[in-house]
Amino acid sequence: MKKVLATVLALVMALALCSVSWADVKDTDVAKIGDIGYATLAEAITNAQANDTIVLLKETSENFSVPDGKTVVLDLNGKTIMTAAQPTVIGELTIKGDGEITLEEAGIFLQGKLTLNGGTIHAKKNSDVIVMMFDSEFVMNDGKLLADAGACIDAGYVSFGQKITITGGTVETKDKGTNAIYLDTRSGGTESDTMDITGGTFLTGGQPTIGVNEESFEVAVTGGTYSNDVSEYVNAAGVPVAKRIDNSYVVGTSAVVAAANEDKSITIVKGNDAELTGVNSGVTVKVEGGGSVKVNDRLVTNDDTDGYTVPAKYYYYSPSTTTPDTTTKGSPKTFDAGIALYVGMALTSVTGLAYTGKKKF
Repeated sequence: MKKVLATVLALVMALALCSVSWADVKDTDVAKIGDIGYATLAEAITNAQANDTIVLLKETSENFSVPDGKTVVLDLNGKTIMTAAQPTVIGELTIKGDGEITLEEAGIFLQGKLTLNGGTIHAKKNSDVIVMMFDSEFVMNDGKLLADAGACIDAGYVSFGQKITITGGTVETKDKGTNAIYLDTRSGGTESDTMDITGGTFLTGGQPTIGVNEESFEVAVTGGTYSNDVSEYVNAAGVPVAKRIDNSYVVGTSAVVAAANEDKSITIVKGNDAELTGVNSGVTVKVEGGGSVKVNDRLVTNDDTDGYTVPAKYYYYSPSTTTPDTTTKGSPKTFDAGIALYVGMALTSVTGLAYTGKKKF
């Protein structure tokens, strides 16, 4: 009986604790950290400890900022943040999950570090999505930057060692007169500014994807899909740039091979001595301009005016040969290699059947 009472008491205490926990998140709360709810996103950021994850609970219209020394993760959780002011990130902010940050008036002022692992940051009106200043850093692994009337990233105007790294996601500007990424280094410091793009999809309204005011920004592109040619920033050995039949551009060996096999043809605009393996038969590869590529071990250059079409694969069969046997008397004996091979295969097959019969399943 004592054991039963003890069990019931333990259950009652557990339920009581759960009730307290549940009560910490109200229906009116906009965000939560763990089991604690907050009426505003700004309040959640203020109370967040190092590397805490703030989960958005509902759509909210408010400005937000991440102060210096603060490091937080924001899970959009399928919800939307609308802000009419300019959000600032001076500390470190990581954004993940589905959802959107809608910038009604001004883009995010970045002076710290911003990492985008999911969601959409959408700038409306005449505004850039992200404005980088001083020694700021932007990392994009997934998600989307969308500008209605501006650049997605505006960097380098006041810079002391800025860093941009893009491995995936989508960068899109609908403005026909603006680059998707604009690097202005007129007021740069002594430290080098770098941008490395290894993947992602980049869409522009007509201008080049990347615009550089001065060449002090070190730009390296080794992957990704683009609406226009970015070959001037692709200089690594073995990294090709190719134009597809829909006039989009792909960078990198695996992306070029996949596009070639899908389209049945591809035009290499910058070869960088790349080696393309796994290109299907019937696919035509053409090289324009300088450079060369190897297609399944066959060197292709712009000397191949009609391009190179990968031939169909074939197999060579060697017929049987007859060899006289001079070691025996009487009628000449013949050795048929084909028959010997057939007999050997037959014996092996029989042996294999016998062995298989002994197996237990």
